[in-house]
Formats: sequence, C-alpha cells, structure tokens
Amino acid sequence: MGHFTACADTANMPPLPFPLPPAAFTSASRRVEIAHLFDWLTQGWAVFSAAPLLWMGMGSVYFFGLLLAPFLRYWALLPGLLLVPLTTNLLLACDRLARDESGRERPDFFPLRLDWRVCLLGLQGTFALMLVGGCLWLTFAFLFAGFEQQSLNGVGVSAFGVLILFASLLLPAFLLAQAFCIILNFVLLLVVLHGMPILPAFVASVAAYLKNWRVFALFAPQLAVLLFFAILPAGLGLVVLIPVLCATLYAAYRDIFVGV
Repeated sequence: MGHFTACADTANMPPLPFPLPPAAFTSASRRVEIAHLFDWLTQGWAVFSAAPLLWMGMGSVYFFGLLLAPFLRYWALLPGLLLVPLTTNLLLACDRLARDESGRERPDFFPLRLDWRVCLLGLQGTFALMLVGGCLWLTFAFLFAGFEQQSLNGVGVSAFGVLILFASLLLPAFLLAQAFCIILNFVLLLVVLHGMPILPAFVASVAAYLKNWRVFALFAPQLAVLLFFAILPAGLGLVVLIPVLCATLYAAYRDIFVGV
C-alpha cells in the first residue's frame, strides 16, 4: 500500500524543466593546462579582428587618458579612476558577444556600467599602483644615490652590475603588476556579472590566480614582448593591445571559473 502511495506522490510531482538549468555559480575555479594560454590569446585576437575599428576606438580612450594624465596635475588621478570602469565596459562587451546567440560579432559598448563597487575598485587600484610605483621610485633613488656616493669615494661601479640590479628589481615589479591586473580583471567580472561582494570576489580571484600561476608566469614574458612592441610606435600599439588583452583575460575567466 505504501508502494502505491509513493508512486502516486511521484506522479503528482511537477515535471523537471528541460533542458536542465546549469548549476548555480559558486566562484569555484579549476587548474588548467599551460597550453590553454595560447587558446586565450587566439580567442582574444579573434574577438578583436572581428570588429577592429570599434575595439580600437575604445582602446584609444585608454591611450589618450594615459597620455593626458601627466598634464592634469591635481586631476592626475582621474584617468586612473576611469580606467577600471572602462575596463569593465570592455569586459562586459566581451561577455555580451560570448552570450549572444544571434551570431552578431560587433561589440556593444553601451550602456557604460558605473556601479559604485566598480568605482571603489578603481580607487583602490589607483592607490595600489601609486604605492607600488612610489616604492620602486624610492628603491631606485636610494640605489643610485648609493652608487653615486661610491663613485665619489673612488669605488668603481660596473655598469653591467647596475643593469643586473635594475633587472632583478624590475622583474619582480613587473610580475607583481601583472598579477595585480589579472586579479583585478577577475574581481571585476565576479562583481559585475555575478553580484559578488568585493572581498569574496577578491579571495576567489586570488585563489584562481594561485591555482594557475604557472600559466600566468608563462604569460609574463609574452606580455612584456607585446608591451615593448606596442609602446615602440609612440605608444599607439596600446590602442590594439588593450582590447586584445581584455578579451584574452575574459577567455581566461571563462576557462578557469566553474559554472560561468
């Protein structure tokens, strides 16, 4: 009798939706193979090459903002504060393209999201970069002051030794800046797309970076080469490189985080 009652209860249950909805996003991340880095770069370039003029138009906003920053004096923080909302806009354009089922390949940059959490991240990121830059400036100032004092005292300092010391300090600074930018991009995506609070998003982004530090360590020399050639023509290459990097990091986010 109990068996028939159970069958009747089962028959009265509402049918399961089809197709089954995806699992809820938990901010969990996974470790990926190093070869995935080249897939990210390929996807980033493919997104840019589908509508290069539109992406270059958004990249030029970065270029002119960075170009005008030294001339703004007391308003020099303004480009830094706008950098994160503009980055969020590029990442959202990548997300809209990835989720658009109509096959449209033209990015939609509007409306521009100016969420207060994004602006807060921009403020924190600006001051963090200023702190790192100030520490590096003080370090180099003390080092060169010491070298100059040694030269005045008759102690010769090898130019090769100075170059080695400069490179040994520049490499960790570059890796730290790269890690900061990658983590910040992940935080922006988690906050804007999934509504996560800033602190849990930061913890999840750091965990995702540490799981894949080998991949991002391999990305560092490639990024350095790309930056060198982008800055070489008076910095105009940044107009192309910045959108490509945003699309690349969006591809990394889709690959690393589970359930996005």
